[in-house]
Amino acid sequence: MNFKAWWYDVRHPMLFIFLAYALFAGFQSGFGVLIPFFTALLVAGAADFLLIRYKTGGWAFPSSGLVTGSIVGLVTAYTLPLGMIAVIALLAIASKLIAWKGRHFFNPANFGMLLGIYFLGASTAWWGASNLLLVLLGGLFVVSRQRRWWIVLPFFATYLLIRAIMYGDIVGAFAEIAAPAIIFFATIMLIEPRTSPTRRIPQLAYGILAGALVVAFSFVPGDLHLALAVANLSVPLLGKIFK
Repeated sequence: MNFKAWWYDVRHPMLFIFLAYALFAGFQSGFGVLIPFFTALLVAGAADFLLIRYKTGGWAFPSSGLVTGSIVGLVTAYTLPLGMIAVIALLAIASKLIAWKGRHFFNPANFGMLLGIYFLGASTAWWGASNLLLVLLGGLFVVSRQRRWWIVLPFFATYLLIRAIMYGDIVGAFAEIAAPAIIFFATIMLIEPRTSPTRRIPQLAYGILAGALVVAFSFVPGDLHLALAVANLSVPLLGKIFK
């Protein structure tokens, strides 16, 4: 595989984007935060490498596993024990076994973190989304490459509308959707190809549903993660409703 073909796979430039997120946060918070980041990345990558071998009988570069591990590393609190972060990364890769017709039911990184929050006492800090401009640029690149605007824009519009109605304050609502963590969530996790719709109308419905769910679950632990898991489960139904 030549470099152009390798780079065309969006997962590969995403790894460099995530490394930039981690390094920038390291400048701000201390480079010790990179230890849990690389722990999650390497554990998930190794697990995915072995899973590929088990499922296909061959060896392949674990691009998806490295992306999954990077997300886990950037979102989980870096103060968690490294063993717990490693377990969350393993749970994320294990979720790939829950699939139907080649499609995962759950975003792997999100699944691992959701189980970690509710069963391991883990917490998320979204520390990798520390710089608004960097996260925005990285997110725009990923959404453009994956052509998932029909998910992202309805998500932000729904979130903004509901929050503005609830608070009666459009400025405050705009401030919420401009939070780096929300942008990271929408442009990286929500649009994961194997757990989001591929056609425009289901994408539109998925984005609207996800925006409403994020607001609805904003009062419970792991709100973003729970909202994404429910949205993921809705994908087959949305595909049938909006044929």
